Amino acid sequence: QFDKALSTYFKALEYDPNNAALHNNIAIVFIHLNDNDEAIRWLQKATAINPKYVTAYVNLGDIAHLNGNFELAGQAYRNALALQDDAALQHKLGKLEYEQGNFEAAITEFQHILKHHPNDAYTLHDLALAYAALKEYTQAKRTIQRAIERAPDDFKNYFTLGSIAMYQ
Repeated sequence: QFDKALSTYFKALEYDPNNAALHNNIAIVFIHLNDNDEAIRWLQKATAINPKYVTAYVNLGDIAHLNGNFELAGQAYRNALALQDDAALQHKLGKLEYEQGNFEAAITEFQHILKHHPNDAYTLHDLALAYAALKEYTQAKRTIQRAIERAPDDFKNYFTLGSIAMYQ
């Protein structure tokens, strides 16, 4: 089925070679075929054709992140955020910064989300992890307690609180 999708998309490209959505969809097929490098090439073409195509930037960031190309992922997410302020996308960038050990940058991203979504337990949880990584245990504890207040049924918040208590 993916081969048929590719052949159909390639045929469509013959008629509309500058269609960024087609390039994006071809990339998605390559992701399903486990050819992430080829997917990245097609997503880069999509964003070159249409530098305002948020979906292609997000997909590029996701697949680059999956491939371990954190620099490309971060740039793609930043490009998307420059076009569209989106909490979920901002969270992806924060998680990416955290995974790279850029805890201060992760905190900045998470705090930006909380300015507009102060009750977002998921973001509070990840913010607490970033504080804990910097050994700012008091702030981490306060933040994870806020997450627990907003999501009392989420076990990971209690797990994180226990971990913070253990290292504090």
